[in-house]
This record gives sequence, C-alpha cells and structure tokens, in this order.
Amino acid sequence: MAGLAFSVGLIALLLGHSELFTEGFLVPVSTVIAGVATWLGLLRLWVTVLVMNLVGGWAFMWIVMRALPELHSTAADWLVWLAWAVLGNVVGASC
Repeated sequence: MAGLAFSVGLIALLLGHSELFTEGFLVPVSTVIAGVATWLGLLRLWVTVLVMNLVGGWAFMWIVMRALPELHSTAADWLVWLAWAVLGNVVGASC
C-alpha cells in the first residue's frame, strides 16, 4: 500500500510541476548564499512546501479511507500500535 501511495503521489507531483519538501534542497539555499534571494523568501518557500505536502498527504489519505472503508480497522490498529511504541519509548526513557 505504501509503495502504491508513493508511486501515485510522485507521479502527481511530476505532472503538477510541484516538488517535495526534500527535493531540490540545494538550489534555493544556493540562491540565498549567492545573494539572489533572501533568507525570508527561503523560509517562506520551505514553510509553504511543507504545509502543502502535509495537506496533500492528508487529503490523499482521506480519499483512500473513503474509497476503501475496509482499511479503517487496519489504520486504527496501526495508529494504536504506533502510539504505544512511541509512548512506551518515552515512558521507558524517563524512568
């Protein structure tokens, strides 16, 4: 499922002439270092790309969950497992 989601998402990004948060990371930094762009512009670019990637990911997952309702229990089980794994590590580290 993850491979399918990544493939579809990557194709959508390429067709939409968009970019991932980690894609082309050096080009904007190089323009700031060269003095062509500002640090504020770079920060605005990074925040915009990050937020839009998160929104796109949430929208895609919403579509998948609506289209395949049988995945609801699988997704819920995985989230519970993830929460226990994270909280278990945090609680274990603090003892």
